[in-house]
Parts: sequence; C-alpha cells; structure tokens
Amino acid sequence: MSDRESTPSAESESCPLAEHCAHAMTRRAFAAAASAAVFLAALPEAEARKLAFRISRVKKLTRVGGFVILNIKGRKILFVRDSAESVRALDAICTHKHWLVSYEHKSRHVVCPKHGSRYALDGSIKKGPSEKPLGVYRCRLVKGRVLLDL
Repeated sequence: MSDRESTPSAESESCPLAEHCAHAMTRRAFAAAASAAVFLAALPEAEARKLAFRISRVKKLTRVGGFVILNIKGRKILFVRDSAESVRALDAICTHKHWLVSYEHKSRHVVCPKHGSRYALDGSIKKGPSEKPLGVYRCRLVKGRVLLDL
C-alpha cells in the first residue's frame, strides 16, 4: 500500500476516524471555527474597552449643562450632559499646550482657560490657537446609564 492509498483525501474517501479527526472538517467549517476563535480571543480586550456607570452617581451630569472630568484608565475624559437624552465624552486636555479644558454651556463650547482655544462638542476647533481637534469617544445614555467606548 502506498502513502497515497493510506492517506484519505476529500476527493476519494472519508477518514475512517471522521468524528475524531481533522480530516472530517470541511474548509468552510474550519474557517468558521477559526473566525470564532479569533472573535472569542479578542472579546476580553474588547470588553475592557467599555465602561458603564449610572448617571445618578455623578451629580454634575444629572442636569443639562453639567460636566465633569473623570480619570479613566489613565485618560482624562470630559463628560458633558448636552441634552436630556445625551452625554458627550471628549479628551479633557487641550491639544495646544495640554491644559485641562472646561465646558461653557451658554456657548456649548469646550474651552481651554490658558490660551483661549475653543472646541465644539464634536471635538472640532471653533477658535485657536489650537490646530488639532479634541479626541471624541463614543458615548451613549441608555436607561440612566452612561455607556462609553474607549
């Protein structure tokens, strides 16, 4: 018996140990299993990039116009309650000279007190000297909880 005859192939015969053998797996089944393994391996990291907290626990965010800067995983993040239905999250450090920013509800601008840079709630620059926009995080308000994607 030659090597060719003793090794099953997809074209000629099935593996005698099909239920215990990798030969029984089709390419499609293998691709599906490999995809699932990659997804599951990445899941803990993906979950580590999400944060949720009850808005009632951060008093400054319970009213429209309120804001707070929180230190989350080494990042200073500005949370702004811009309407009854939403909260925004942006980097809290000015991109010009790295000062902490604040929020001005009347103008709806994020403001740097050091040199006067102003940003819209989407992070875009409204007034320099800053030349780079603020980083923005995906943030949602769902059933009284702030959900943040880092």
